[in-house]
Amino acid sequence: MSTWSKYSLADGMFTGVTVTCSGDYLDMNIEPECSCILGEYDALSQRIDLVTGLVIDYQPEQPSPDHAWDADTKRWLYVPTLADHKASKLALINSQCTSTLGQITASYPADEMQSWSKQEQEARAGGGPLIEALSAARGVTLADLIGRIIAKADAFAVASGQTIGNRQRCEDEIKAAQTTEEVEAITWTA
Repeated sequence: MSTWSKYSLADGMFTGVTVTCSGDYLDMNIEPECSCILGEYDALSQRIDLVTGLVIDYQPEQPSPDHAWDADTKRWLYVPTLADHKASKLALINSQCTSTLGQITASYPADEMQSWSKQEQEARAGGGPLIEALSAARGVTLADLIGRIIAKADAFAVASGQTIGNRQRCEDEIKAAQTTEEVEAITWTA
């Protein structure tokens, strides 16, 4: 049993199909427009020279201007554009922003966080049904709870403002970048 590689008789291009059989049965496994050669060959970087019958290196047509030939792998490789680098960097920055904000709120359940704006609104107004119910349930004075809510709201505003401002700074830098190196130099600072 041997392995044979099929190729087109029209242009010498390997089809990417191999046949494993004894040479006696090879004719039963190939189409009339194809032939086979003993061995396994790379259909993306080799072909048959129809004049000599030898296997030769082959470089397919460039898929797009954004591809460069890599002689080591014998493949066209996509070369990311500046826009690709910018999009990737922005996605990374957005992810880092989300992660940082998530760390600030990690110890709170989502349902409680949904009440934060109402709590702050009532606390800055000096009271309201939500914070009065919270005060009674916690067993703390309304004045004490108002002080805690405002302090936490202000601290969260500063922390989230710094985080969001950092994300926006990075986005501005990404938009202004003129080279891949400039994009790569942009860093997140929590």
